[in-house]
Amino acid sequence: MEFVPISLDLINEGELLNEYNDKIQQAVQTLLEYRKKYGDLNTTGKEIAINLKLKIKMENPEECQYSIKGEIEIKNPNPPARMSLAMEEEHNGKANLLVANSGSHESDPKQMKLFKNTGENIPAES
Repeated sequence: MEFVPISLDLINEGELLNEYNDKIQQAVQTLLEYRKKYGDLNTTGKEIAINLKLKIKMENPEECQYSIKGEIEIKNPNPPARMSLAMEEEHNGKANLLVANSGSHESDPKQMKLFKNTGENIPAES
């Protein structure tokens, strides 16, 4: 048996490197699925971190033996934050926070008014 200096492709007969390469491909697919689910705006700046941690440990000083342990850690992006506006109101005799059961309405200040380049308002029905 020939012994050679340690390298990533030799740890566990190359299985660690193969797994690392597989995780890279999985990370790419995860980020693409994230973009499809949450859209471009929510994906901009998101990242997936793939960390390879190697631990080299002295196991037997008398025989000069070491163990080399590789671990792969992945941190996926969290879903984007979501927000609803609520009003404090009484509901069923108790104070509560109430939200609209769907969407927003015309009087919501977040509903942007659109204007033509002449300054005329574009009706919402357009």
